[in-house]
Amino acid sequence: MEKLIALLQNKLEPLCQKLQTQVFLRAIHDSFLGMAPISFVSAIALIIKQFVELFGITNEVLSDLCGLIYRLGLGAVSLYLVLFMAYHLCHYKKKDPLMTMALSVLGFVLVCIVPYGDLHLIDGRGILWAILIPIFVSRLYPYFNKKFSDLSFLPFLAETSIVVIFCLLYFLIKTYGMTLESCLAYAIKPLDSFSDSFVFVLFITVLLHVTWFLGMHDSAYAGILAPIREGHLSINGTAFLQGTALPYIFTTPFWVYFVILGGCGSLFPLVILLNFSRSKKLKDAGKVGLIPCLFNITEPLMFSVPIVANMTLFIPFVLVSALNAGVSYLAMATGLINKAYALPSWNLPSFIGAYLSTGDLKAGLLVLGLLVMDGIIWYPFFFFLEKDILKTENNEIIN
Repeated sequence: MEKLIALLQNKLEPLCQKLQTQVFLRAIHDSFLGMAPISFVSAIALIIKQFVELFGITNEVLSDLCGLIYRLGLGAVSLYLVLFMAYHLCHYKKKDPLMTMALSVLGFVLVCIVPYGDLHLIDGRGILWAILIPIFVSRLYPYFNKKFSDLSFLPFLAETSIVVIFCLLYFLIKTYGMTLESCLAYAIKPLDSFSDSFVFVLFITVLLHVTWFLGMHDSAYAGILAPIREGHLSINGTAFLQGTALPYIFTTPFWVYFVILGGCGSLFPLVILLNFSRSKKLKDAGKVGLIPCLFNITEPLMFSVPIVANMTLFIPFVLVSALNAGVSYLAMATGLINKAYALPSWNLPSFIGAYLSTGDLKAGLLVLGLLVMDGIIWYPFFFFLEKDILKTENNEIIN
């Protein structure tokens, strides 16, 4: 088993390092991280609207205001993403981001807003373009600047060239009906459906936990998963405002409130057990990890027990979160609990966040049930770990 762990580390570590250092993925990760305040304010607006409707308060001004706040926040996630992506792509290269940001926004408006005469692509449905357009501009703008360096007598030639390209795209869209959605619908639709499927959710859960167990932080995948989860959340939020069915299950609140209870590995039940351990080492680790775990932060516990590469805890570390994902997915897919449409804060205690993100009291009760199930699974493995460590501690006392 140790050889297998070493083999996995040797194979997966270079991949995770590449993911973490890849410029485009870093930009996506940092952009979504930077939008946390926008997500928070948007979620509060939807939660207020939810409680207004729950208590039967007929205040159209308040309801409209909450809707406007959401639409200007997470409901415009693609527009913010264009700005954040352009900034970070230039920041990594130590370039002035202002012109790249301006050209990226102009490009997004010309090809994603003006041709359609509405703003339907500024929410989660436009995330792909909000990522691709700044990447395109950030690569083409320096190239044109270099290419036209000998033509300095023609001012702003590089900027003009990029604007002309976007104008041509706009012309094609308006004249020939080559809509962005129709161009990519055939290729993207299967991927979009798969990204919200039961198989995908389980696969991602297992993959992230196996690599985290080997010491490779789950943030390595944020650049890939953030557009999926945040895009789904934005579309769900828009559907909630419109009073239509929420289409997606795999969202950021689904992940943080239903799958990883207490952080990756669903360690909250374990940290409770640790605080009642007969082992001084484990009890100390439990004290260190209790408060962070309550707010979905696992790092103190991962390295104090330790859990990383500790084969005694490998099975529950992967299995518990996978079961949480499967049970929660089926509960939402069958309509037993509501799907999530808001993310108040990723570090809220899970049972509170589950209720606030779905507006469904049953969601909070489901999380409490999952915590009990997780504790039952964690207990025998905790017992074996405690037994081994107690032997070591007793031998140290005797010696």
